[in-house]
Order: sequence, then structure tokens, then C-alpha cells
Amino acid sequence: MPSNHKVGAVGASIDLPMGHKDEAWSFDCIDTMTICVPDAPRTDEILVWMAPA
Repeated sequence: MPSNHKVGAVGASIDLPMGHKDEAWSFDCIDTMTICVPDAPRTDEILVWMAPA
């Protein structure tokens, strides 16, 4: 099962773990996408990023 964690300041890049939607242990489908939203999250926000399965 893919898993990553990272804490950063505004504009830091984060790693989005990706895997097969039905078979968590399918190692051929495990990958990570690095993303960055330069102006988020702001003080009163939480950033949630989801990728299609």
C-alpha cells in the first residue's frame, strides 16, 4: 500500500501516493506524483488533492 507523508510551508511540493483502486498490493500500479500549489494552503485552509483511480 503506497504511503508518504510530508509537512511543508506554503508552496512546498508534496508527494501524492497512487495505487490500484481495487488491489492495494499490486506493485505494478504503485507510484508517486509530486505536486505543488504555489499559493496554498492559506492560514485558514486545508489542501486536499485527489487523483482519478
